[in-house]
Amino acid sequence: MEALEKGVNSYVSVKQADAYVKARYAGHDKWALWNMQPKPAKEAALIAACAELDMLPFTGHKRSRNQALMFPRYPGCELVPDEIEAAQIEIALIPYDAATRRLIESRDKRAGLISQGVRAYSVGNLSETLAAGGYPCAGHGFMASPKIARLVDPWLKGGYAVC
Repeated sequence: MEALEKGVNSYVSVKQADAYVKARYAGHDKWALWNMQPKPAKEAALIAACAELDMLPFTGHKRSRNQALMFPRYPGCELVPDEIEAAQIEIALIPYDAATRRLIESRDKRAGLISQGVRAYSVGNLSETLAAGGYPCAGHGFMASPKIARLVDPWLKGGYAVC
């Protein structure tokens, strides 16, 4: 298993993630589930979350050609923004958040229908028309979370569909 290295494969340390989760979710299931994970599991979740996050089309370009991660960026971003660090942690927390998982699964099912050519369907008196142009967030399921989308939105290139 790959070891977490802040600035190389993660924007945050496990200690930072623990503090963030405790500050925002203490007393909730999300905090309890995260808190009971061993450090290697937390590291793996944070590394995977960082890799997913770094696949987004961010504005500008890396500050240094040699930097491993997408942030900091030029112009206007000398340090890793707090929102990017928070987004990484929130992505790592998705397995511990049933509501976000259900939202992502629902959107993934719709994306699957669209890829099969389905444009509309009905069940009894209910019907839904699916987006004719495809499903823009299918490649980044975590963007189905409004919280994560709000955190990264200021750093995305214009025209990227945030669902």
